[in-house]
Amino acid sequence: SAMLAPARCLLCRRGPVVADLRGTAAPLALAGHKAWAPEQLRRQSTGQAAEKAEEDGFGRKYGIPLAVYASLAGVTLGITALAKSPWFKDQEHDHVWFGKRGIFSGERAVAILPTIACVCSGLIATGVARFLPMHVARLEIPGKLHELLALPLAILVAFRFDKSYERWWTMRAEVESISSNIIGMAVAAKTDIGLLEDKSPKSKDIVENSERLFSLLKTLPELMGWRLHHNDIHNKPCGCAVKTAPACLSADDAAECLLAADAVYWCTDAIMECIADGQRHEQFSGELAAQMYSNVDALRNSFRNCWMVACQQSPGPFVVHMRTFLFMWCFTFPFTILKDVRPPAIMPVQMLLSFALLGIEFCSREMEHPFGDDDVDVPVADLMANIKLLVDDAHRREEKRLNKAVSDADGEKESSVRRWRWRRDGRSE
Repeated sequence: SAMLAPARCLLCRRGPVVADLRGTAAPLALAGHKAWAPEQLRRQSTGQAAEKAEEDGFGRKYGIPLAVYASLAGVTLGITALAKSPWFKDQEHDHVWFGKRGIFSGERAVAILPTIACVCSGLIATGVARFLPMHVARLEIPGKLHELLALPLAILVAFRFDKSYERWWTMRAEVESISSNIIGMAVAAKTDIGLLEDKSPKSKDIVENSERLFSLLKTLPELMGWRLHHNDIHNKPCGCAVKTAPACLSADDAAECLLAADAVYWCTDAIMECIADGQRHEQFSGELAAQMYSNVDALRNSFRNCWMVACQQSPGPFVVHMRTFLFMWCFTFPFTILKDVRPPAIMPVQMLLSFALLGIEFCSREMEHPFGDDDVDVPVADLMANIKLLVDDAHRREEKRLNKAVSDADGEKESSVRRWRWRRDGRSE
């Protein structure tokens, strides 16, 4: 009869309520409240278990969890030490997991301010679950809402990451195409030395045209590297003119470069003029000139693609909507697990989730801008400096080849004059 006695609920002040507690030790005043009776029973049983653990001592209460955490930390430290040992020093596939680009690397994709906001949200949710359990039902957000939004959010995040990586990889391929075309023209610019050996009247023009062509080929990577490395997406015309002409240009070409509205396209036009002059002087064959024209055209297209990416960002509405969607999902997530997760576990879950999802957006933002000074950016300045060295080396070999052809022709002419004089004087060679 005592177990079936009427009681007035202390939470909602409604009653009388009759409930069968079936041998439990919960107060009768809370037994009939539909929303809180199970929660109070769980908390009471948890409290009794905690009191019993305190009676058993510190060892049983904290010893087993500490032993488990220490074991996991020991395994991690042991694997790290093993990766640095001589046995695995040459195992590159294993060493990368614990090196500079491994799981313990300091180069992390962390969006600091959004992550701090999400961590603060987790702290507030932890405080509510721990110190204000009576208000959990009012503050809890239905988990179904986040479950419904998870799929479209995953699609948006995956789509943005994929397109950002594709943008970065495409620009890497375009810069490599620029390098290949410039080096290809430098290697293909071989003068027909037969014209020099025959002492053609065009020999002087041929040598001057070759010198100008190589000076332009050395100037082009310098101009392109400057344009891509020092771009500013906020300047609408995106300054294309240069204030200082490259040192390897002649005085006339340097003046033209400074006056040009776009120094890169002026340089490519000047290269095509050199190819046309070489073809007119019979310096280059028709097939060779056609190949060099094709290289210039491909080079222009590749540079234009790179410049478009350097000056244009991703569509604003898409990025704004995705970031707002992602931040609100992470920011409100801890309030969906107030009843499903114990208060001490809310913060770790929130930190892990925010770090993972916000880090993906951080990586997407890094790859969206492939040119710059960051470590993940395409090293345009270094690549263009290397191209300039290769073109300079090709120029040195071609200059040596032309000088040898001129000297051989002069030597042959002197030998012919000398033989004619010996025959005139009646002497033998």
